[in-house]
Amino acid sequence: MSEFLQFLLTGITTGAIYGLIALGFNVLYNATDLINFAQGEFVMLGGLCFYSLGSALGWPAAAAFATAVCIVSLLGLLLERVALRPVKKPEPLTLIIITVGASIFLRGVAMRLWARTRTASRGSRRPWSPFGSGARRSCPRACGSWASLSLS
Repeated sequence: MSEFLQFLLTGITTGAIYGLIALGFNVLYNATDLINFAQGEFVMLGGLCFYSLGSALGWPAAAAFATAVCIVSLLGLLLERVALRPVKKPEPLTLIIITVGASIFLRGVAMRLWARTRTASRGSRRPWSPFGSGARRSCPRACGSWASLSLS
């Protein structure tokens, strides 16, 4: 019986997450008449930031959640200010192409930061995080990657 309850709660949780994502698509489309193809990547980045802050750095869940929401919100604001707002006479196709490009860029950055299983130090079982002490050692490499991604 406990296994059934676990599956039930997991299904309800997963369904609620998908429902919130669909609600976000709906609200965004009704407000702007634009389909944002980078929205899934923002959800992914929020989850990865929450995981890194909570699991790798040991933050409390509420603080990790609030910080992940703030980080992703700032990234969304940055995308809007840098890529979408400067477009003169925006046509829907142009804005869709920009959001597809942002989606590809954000996926590449996330793969660069979180794709490999790394450890913070030798013998440590804690997962590697771009926000943790392991990031200091790989910061020049990551910054170089970000620079090359932004120039391409």
